[in-house]
Amino acid sequence: MYDIIFETKNHIYNDVFNYKILNYSNNCLDLLISRIDDKKPWWLDLFVDVIIKYENQKIYSNQFHIGRSTSSYYKVSTIYLENLSVNIDFLKKENDNLITEFPIINIDKNGKIFNYNDDIEFNFKKDDIIILIPNIIFVKAHNNIISYNERFLQTIETLKSIYLYLKYDNISIILLEQSNPPIKYLKEYYNMIQEFSKYCNYIIQYKDDLQNEYYSNTQTENKSLGEMYVLNNILNRIKNIEFKSFLKIGGRYSLTQSFDISPFLDDYPTFKVIKGEGRLNIIVFSNLYSIPYKYLLFYLEHQKIWANRPECIEHILTMFVESLPEFNLIDKIHMCGKNAATNTICYI
Repeated sequence: MYDIIFETKNHIYNDVFNYKILNYSNNCLDLLISRIDDKKPWWLDLFVDVIIKYENQKIYSNQFHIGRSTSSYYKVSTIYLENLSVNIDFLKKENDNLITEFPIINIDKNGKIFNYNDDIEFNFKKDDIIILIPNIIFVKAHNNIISYNERFLQTIETLKSIYLYLKYDNISIILLEQSNPPIKYLKEYYNMIQEFSKYCNYIIQYKDDLQNEYYSNTQTENKSLGEMYVLNNILNRIKNIEFKSFLKIGGRYSLTQSFDISPFLDDYPTFKVIKGEGRLNIIVFSNLYSIPYKYLLFYLEHQKIWANRPECIEHILTMFVESLPEFNLIDKIHMCGKNAATNTICYI
């Protein structure tokens, strides 16, 4: 068994660092480096020793120059493991699989079902996590290869995985259903909504919302606009009701048994990232992230600025993170689901 160890070279400062692997291929490591003693940039010239062990025997050791980070307490750095004689796969797929046989969960929340323009009285408490799930069962896009029945079953799996693997007592689940089903499928659609209500506190249907229809189905320039529209709609409704944070989970992506809620319970927005461009050299994932209540208005203002523009949601979220004074970045979410374009299973 291979183990990789990161050791910060001794220095005269109090700065303490953590290292996480974002990606590994062809003996190149993308490292997410974070200063963990204080949420401040660092000016020391950072060096790190990378040690690889196989069955507790050292097979590789080298020192790498990371340098300073004068604008953020995070930095992404790529290092090449020179002279490493074996090609090691550090990032194996999780052992967790998609749930192929839904477990029996004895729960029926009897969630309340609303249309987008109904008056809704939400009952949240200060320590509640609001789970927001934008979802669309009936898709009109020509490049969609996942049937509406598959989408329904995958959404059920998402909801069940929350009860199986999200270990937090005070949650309130809101499903934001963007579908505008054909008339011949209306009865089937309503049956699906009733099934969803067993696992949700609230379901909001946007099928008669003309703006949702445009953003989610008509326009093809930016597939993220439908998600942004329903998120902004619900968040503007609940912005005056204090809660702990909201956790956005993409419909049809499920938590796995390795999922850990603790990074998302912090007082700062938390995102999963990979290496990218921009000020922080990151790209932010939109499948799951958290925004504490105290950042909600700032998040909404940022979303408002970028609504109606042909920017993908990942780029918009990345720019949001780059504008924050404090935030958390993580390397894994521990989710899996099927890509709508390729129908292949993705682990995040």
